Amino acid sequence: MLSLLYQGGYGVPQDPDSAERWVIRATEQQSALAWNNLGTLYLIGWPEVPRNPEKAVECYLRAIELGFDRASPYPPLLDL
Repeated sequence: MLSLLYQGGYGVPQDPDSAERWVIRATEQQSALAWNNLGTLYLIGWPEVPRNPEKAVECYLRAIELGFDRASPYPPLLDL
């Protein structure tokens, strides 16, 4: 949740670096949702967190392994 707050600047200054740090902390707890959100952060990209479609796919696949309930198609259609 903290990551999303920093991504959008809700109640805190918008800070993609902090958003990435917080979501990585959540992935260390093996949160499928956190892995999905990290994938989205890498798919979208920011100047501070460069776009990385390959890392995004790795995150999405880890989310699936951890039981992320997803829509189809998943991962999202990517222009790699």
